[in-house]
Amino acid sequence: MTATMLSGLLLLAASEVRAGESLHEQGNVKLALQAEQGILNTDLSVIHDWRLVHKQMKELAINLHLEASRCKPAGTDSCEIKAPSTLPAATILDKSQQLQPRAEWVAYYLNSMEPLLDYVTKSLRASETGTLKMAVPKGTSTELSAVIQDMYAISHRLEDSLDRLNEIFNQEQPSAESLKDVVTRIFEETSKIEAARCRYYEVLKKAEKAGVKEFEFLPHHDGKM
Repeated sequence: MTATMLSGLLLLAASEVRAGESLHEQGNVKLALQAEQGILNTDLSVIHDWRLVHKQMKELAINLHLEASRCKPAGTDSCEIKAPSTLPAATILDKSQQLQPRAEWVAYYLNSMEPLLDYVTKSLRASETGTLKMAVPKGTSTELSAVIQDMYAISHRLEDSLDRLNEIFNQEQPSAESLKDVVTRIFEETSKIEAARCRYYEVLKKAEKAGVKEFEFLPHHDGKM
């Protein structure tokens, strides 16, 4: 399987400004934008909706962890299917009863994770390298710069985890312990970037309530505007 290596979650929902638009109002934060390409206007309503992406990523991590933790059913086991909302606590499994992870299911969960991240990774890469300018409410760039730097760092760790997940998948027999280790990291990092999304959202919400209509650009990672 050829897997797309992803640079991570950009939970800065945005829409590209097309040439010819001198003013643009979007979502609940209203910003005047220059009529040029390569500018992204952060959007409060869409940032709010990114929680769905995080929820799906965490659900996939949980399901893959369950796949790596399968054991032979005992005669006393219930037929009910439990749907946990978080990773199960670490337990020592009887290896004689443990079932091998199924490669087709590992592939399914991996292929489901990648499009979620791919949806936003292009904007993240462009923002981090400065090919896209991030327009934010005036007076918020300092605070939001700290948030987006956290997002960059988390996203690179997620990239490493997906690289590792691909390596495990390409093994002749995927290792259950290795799978549990990497999906635990994915779950934890997704939780961290969700927290960053909430921080970003709260800054925009505060600017909206204050009636901020002017905009400024987030500096690039090298400090340039």
